[in-house]
Amino acid sequence: SRNVSSRDADVLLLEVQAALFSRSIQFIERDYLMRCTAGDITFEVEILRLPRLELHCINFKRISGESWLYQKLYHSLLASIRM
Repeated sequence: SRNVSSRDADVLLLEVQAALFSRSIQFIERDYLMRCTAGDITFEVEILRLPRLELHCINFKRISGESWLYQKLYHSLLASIRM
């Protein structure tokens, strides 16, 4: 799922990292893509620039793990990120 913001990509990156740190979620970040591990859940968070617009989106993608646990984690993370 995607979430759109007019904030700068670097600012969004810091927001996402802070949300992950606050939940002790381990991640590896490379070029605005974070591969995250929280228990048995593996997911990615990517910050993308929307073409021809001054907007960015945060794209969350579950890689593995229980989907209902991922959804709970996703909503918790999204609630703490200032878009």
